[in-house]
This record gives sequence, structure tokens and C-alpha cells, in this order.
Amino acid sequence: MRSRGSRHGRPLRNFVLAGLGRRAYGSFADVVAETCEFLREEWPEDLARLSWRIADAPTDVIDGKLPRWFADTRNMRVTIYRIPVQRQTHLRRPDALDERFHTEQFVFFAVGELLGKDPWDLMPERFKD
Repeated sequence: MRSRGSRHGRPLRNFVLAGLGRRAYGSFADVVAETCEFLREEWPEDLARLSWRIADAPTDVIDGKLPRWFADTRNMRVTIYRIPVQRQTHLRRPDALDERFHTEQFVFFAVGELLGKDPWDLMPERFKD
């Protein structure tokens, strides 16, 4: 007789990511850093000097809206503003993976502005159809 919590007579196994909790898809800072590193690897010549930082919020409102990022072309630095990205756009995020994609989107926008490219042009060819 099998126990209620087993399958085919074997005990249940834990998920690989069990215990990681909310950090399963990374914190905001982790996502920004990983996305910047990914872009730097995909565009090594253009982004060799890329640096980034995270600030809670911008100090200025532009056209009545809080910016989500700032691209400093002189210093090759992007600043991603955490509070506007997390709280003032895309109000319904059903899960942590969607939250990660949402954050990555703004990193792509910022780096695209930094390089004067459309963010979609930064995607590697293997992801385009």
C-alpha cells in the first residue's frame, strides 16, 4: 500500500528551487546586473565600458511622469529606478517570472537609449523569428 504522499511507492521529491522563496528569479538588483552582463556579452565592443546602478527613484519628473531609467552616454552608465519600475507600470504581475521579464524590459530600453538602438535590435538573433 502506497502512502498518500508518495508516487509509485517512492517518497515525494523536493523541487530543485525549494527553499529559495522569493529570490527564485532573483532580486531586483540581481535581475538588473544579470541583464546588463548578458547585454555586455552580446555586444562586447559597444558595451565594454557599460556600468549600471540602481536608484530608488529619480529626482525629477519629466512631462508629469517618473522616468524608469536614465542613460548617461558620456559615462556609459544606465541608472534603473526601482520604485517606478516595480510600482508604477504593469500593475498586474502574476508571478516572479513575469516580474523578472518586466524588469529586464526596462534594462533593454535603457541600454537601447544608451546606444541609440531600438531595444529589440539588442536581442540576439537566436531569439528572433
